[in-house]
Order: sequence, then C-alpha cells, then structure tokens
Amino acid sequence: DLPQGFKVGDVAVYTGSTMTFPGGDRLEAGARCEVVGPSPDADDPSSLAILVPGHKIPVVTGKLCKEENYKPYGRVLDSCLGVCVATPTKMARESPSEKIRLVNQ
Repeated sequence: DLPQGFKVGDVAVYTGSTMTFPGGDRLEAGARCEVVGPSPDADDPSSLAILVPGHKIPVVTGKLCKEENYKPYGRVLDSCLGVCVATPTKMARESPSEKIRLVNQ
C-alpha cells in the first residue's frame, strides 16, 4: 500500500489549488487522476505520483482524496474555490480588526 491507503491504479481526486505547468498543462482542483506510484522524493513520503488524463508526465502531490470520499463543497472555506462557491447572503465586518466572516441570513 501507498500513503493515504492508496494503491497503484486507484482513482483519486486532486484537492489542492489549480496549477499551470510549463507547457500549458493545468491541474484543476477536483480533477480525477490515477495513482501511478509513490513520490520519488524521499523527503516527502506522504505524496504520490499521479497521472491526470491528457497529461503525459505524472505529477507528485499529497493533496489527494479517494474518489468515494470527495465532497467538493464539504470543506469550509479552505481555499479560493471554497470561498467562490459559497453563497453567503452578505459579508460583514466582524470587529475593528477588519476580519471578514460569512454571515448567513
């Protein structure tokens, strides 16, 4: 078994931020991918090598979850995507420190 309980050939979902690589390939948040092996980087034993459909070269990342556990809107505002897809009624200032919080009505 590989980190996070994955096996070679498993379908995973990339949960990190969207990235653009040299050459123009993009790895989008929520992309389905295939686990192709462990990270070749011994300094990062929790990462895996994945292959995204349409890409020719594997990507190494630890920001993965099993497809059956993926909940695209299940996280609470932990990324730009989480903020952009949230549908709050309004944004409100929380205090003079200028913190922003979501306010649902």
